[in-house]
Amino acid sequence: MELSEAIERPRVDNVFLRKGPRQPQPGSLALIGHHMIFSPSSSSTNSPSGKEHSSELWLLHRAVDRVIVEPIVKDSFNRSGKLILKCKNFMICIFEIDDLDDCLAVAQGIQHDYPFYYRCPFTVLDNGWTAFDAEQEYAKLVIRCKDGWRISAVNKGFRVCSTYPEMVIVPKGIGDDYLRISATFRDGGRFPILSFYHGETKSCLIRCGQPLVGPTNRRCKEDETILNSLLSSTSKGVIVDTRTKAVAQSAKNKGGGCESQMFYSQWKYIYGGTPRIKEIHDALAKLVELCTETNISVDRWISRLGSCGWLQFVSDMLTCAATVAQCVHCEGSAACEFSKETRVTSLLLLFRSRFSR
Repeated sequence: MELSEAIERPRVDNVFLRKGPRQPQPGSLALIGHHMIFSPSSSSTNSPSGKEHSSELWLLHRAVDRVIVEPIVKDSFNRSGKLILKCKNFMICIFEIDDLDDCLAVAQGIQHDYPFYYRCPFTVLDNGWTAFDAEQEYAKLVIRCKDGWRISAVNKGFRVCSTYPEMVIVPKGIGDDYLRISATFRDGGRFPILSFYHGETKSCLIRCGQPLVGPTNRRCKEDETILNSLLSSTSKGVIVDTRTKAVAQSAKNKGGGCESQMFYSQWKYIYGGTPRIKEIHDALAKLVELCTETNISVDRWISRLGSCGWLQFVSDMLTCAATVAQCVHCEGSAACEFSKETRVTSLLLLFRSRFSR
């Protein structure tokens, strides 16, 4: 199917650019396969203020993140439309179109053209699915630590954990049966696996899901064996829970929780206090909304920037990652991170591993 066949109205006149990367001006819209083009009218370009914006405005369909149509009711007979385009670079373009049907047709054309009919014109040379090879990473690990770890195919076909790779690196001496039992004790089946090994201090970062302790204080001896195998009889480890203490304690009533110090006596517990993913989404939405504000004073803008929570959340995550990095690099302690996301682990790798940058 040709792109031109999917465009219901390739050109719409009587359009007014109300908001965008230039001053408000009248013109017309044209839709082609990959772009939307706004052409200013001759009357607006002939004016002294319009000469600097006399060129066409080209906007890629794939640059648009969201399309919104709002009807404008002038009277019982005339209905125009407002086309709002929220772009991926936080730019917002607002077009007022005289006919509501034309407005809906343009919106449909922008949404349908590029994503559904684009065909990659070249052969992909770099396949992201093969960028990370667990066996190659294990070969590098063996050079620095010969006897501490092994590679396991316990998650072949993603049978044990849907969010882990098929090949994982786990402590040597721990069988796959222990890993499967530990997965039943961890949220999402995320049993302890190696995320980072520090060659100088011989310490490591382990990642796993929260323990499903629940209100009955459930325990798992196999899971305890896995974590304790990372420590010697005299060493201590650090468990970093990326949640706040209040959230971790409330999760116990829902079947989650945190480890009992009675059964994990060699581990010290630290709460990272990082935000939940919903809180991050809400803060980002407020930040994007703030970035599109034009009629606002500098003091008011800075005040709203602080109140949206985004900068505080970034600071909290960096602080938590720095705490883990200090445990691994300075204190030489084994660290175990509990989180649904890999935010802290990813930041630690950026801090400590040049291969991850």
